[in-house]
Amino acid sequence: MKKEFSDALLESPGSQQALGTRNREAVIKALRATGPTTQAGLARLTGLSTATISNAVARLKSAGQVDTRPAVSSGRKAILVQLRDFKTVFAGLEVTQRHVRVVLLRSGGEILARGQFSLNEPSSSADFVRMFLSTHTDAAGSTLQTAALAGIVAAVPSQNHNNFHEPGLMGDVLAGIAEHADGVPFFVTSSPAMSAYAHSRLADDKSVRLLYFDVGDSVTAGWVNNGQPGPGDTRYAGRIGHMKVVQHGLPCHCGNRGCLDTVGSLKAILDAYGARSQRTSSLPEVIAAVNAGDAAALRVVENAADALGQIAGAVTCLLAPQQVILGGPFGALGATLLEPFARSLRRTENPGAGIRISVQLDALGDFASATGAAHFAAATAAYVNRDGSASGNVKQMPAANPGNSGRPSWRTVPLNTRIPF
Repeated sequence: MKKEFSDALLESPGSQQALGTRNREAVIKALRATGPTTQAGLARLTGLSTATISNAVARLKSAGQVDTRPAVSSGRKAILVQLRDFKTVFAGLEVTQRHVRVVLLRSGGEILARGQFSLNEPSSSADFVRMFLSTHTDAAGSTLQTAALAGIVAAVPSQNHNNFHEPGLMGDVLAGIAEHADGVPFFVTSSPAMSAYAHSRLADDKSVRLLYFDVGDSVTAGWVNNGQPGPGDTRYAGRIGHMKVVQHGLPCHCGNRGCLDTVGSLKAILDAYGARSQRTSSLPEVIAAVNAGDAAALRVVENAADALGQIAGAVTCLLAPQQVILGGPFGALGATLLEPFARSLRRTENPGAGIRISVQLDALGDFASATGAAHFAAATAAYVNRDGSASGNVKQMPAANPGNSGRPSWRTVPLNTRIPF
């Protein structure tokens, strides 16, 4: 920390010097929470005037704490401000039963490294932790030897993010990270919410209302409203795959019939295409068939997109998003998937609302959730102590249940509790 900030302790609380120090601290806190931001954006985030922000940024730049460069925001010329603090690193992870993806983020918003591990073979949590450290070292060289890991957020499927102590490989992985964290704030939250948060970071307006649909083995959803991700702190929040789209349809593993998962999930699409030849089909096979114009493959994908759009339209009636993002491995199909999805969504939502909604495919690919988790770790760091305590925004998870005695516990950020940004 620069001398001028530490000297604030000696300043008169009401003096101009103390006020200037507090203004610069507010700018630093905002940049740590959001990454590179325009001066106008900093004014909105801090509540300070544009002139005050301009003066604070000039002082911080002369002190070597920030860099500035010309930019364009909403079609207008702007000044982008970025921290020069490269010693603080945040880790975002996506953890599933199949893989772990890791994104390392500098406090200024720059992605330092990305890595992926397969979890197809059984492995102990200790083995995972060694791989986790190896990725840091291999991807970043000696950089992280002097960097401070300031926060870790792990994104997991919606149906699991509030039930972490179940036995299984994913639980072993999370327990291994928690054990390695050793005082570093570590939180677990919803994967589709983090994918939504990552895409909101791409928007010029960080207060955008954005809805993200993840088409995987199950269809889940997450959203961001004014910088705040959701769904909330419940095990089943965001599991829209169990909303009914077909009356008396195929049986779903939840016990009902005609759920979205039976038509629009990855498994449903592969099963429907494979049924014609009475064998199991693969994702590359279906994508290749669609691209080749195979009528059966096109019909399966369009039926799935239509069902997904029906549910998406119903959800947009409630949340009124400005952007809807469709994610998942079938994004490679491009317009073949997006166009019937968008048509169905706009038939289902409130009349006229579709004119204002931008419907797009996932722009971040496989690392969307891990990227959002890394940014969210940085955004929450200013409000979380190293012991996990914060002003009502963080809760301690219950102790491990008897079936998992001895596992370390970890914490979750309740996404339905407002975190100041």
